[in-house]
Amino acid sequence: SGEFQYPTKDYVFPIPLDTTRAVDIRVTSADGSHKGYYALIITREGCPQERNIFDPLSKECVRFCATGFFANDMVGRCERCKIGCVNCVGYRQCVQCPPDNRQYRFALPDYNNGTCVRTPRPFWEQHPEQTAAACVSAFCILVFFAGLVGFACSSAQARPGVKLMMLRPGTNGAGGTSSDESDSSEEDPRWGGANRFAY
Repeated sequence: SGEFQYPTKDYVFPIPLDTTRAVDIRVTSADGSHKGYYALIITREGCPQERNIFDPLSKECVRFCATGFFANDMVGRCERCKIGCVNCVGYRQCVQCPPDNRQYRFALPDYNNGTCVRTPRPFWEQHPEQTAAACVSAFCILVFFAGLVGFACSSAQARPGVKLMMLRPGTNGAGGTSSDESDSSEEDPRWGGANRFAY
């Protein structure tokens, strides 16, 4: 009749190297009236002596772990380094930090027990384009105000100064002699015995 009676189901579960695991499986009929049980003993061999570390990336036994992993001799497999560490010889023994980027600098100080320290970069290093634009804008504003100050100073110097003339008694402002006063060199008592000034 074309009915599919035996669907395939896959189950994936880890088995450590060089260990044995017992797996119990129960199978139930479609109408639920019958049940069957299976007991499986699954054994996984360990890696050979010349390649005694299992690499989960390549799924093979290797002599050395890949970058970013360290060899855990207790379980005989490669395990990933701590977050923020590029290469390590143990989970808490980092030997290489990530390269510096625009936002952070990474260092491996002796006092931090093999852990990389991340330090934020200054603003002008994180955002060089914005910093350059701000510097150019500030320079333009400075040049603008310097031009205004220079223009104001030049305008003030270009204005005609006040001319001060000293007139002797008996003379007018145009340099001539008054008709009702004699051209005497004596001081006129009307001016307090002093010369007068005309502006």
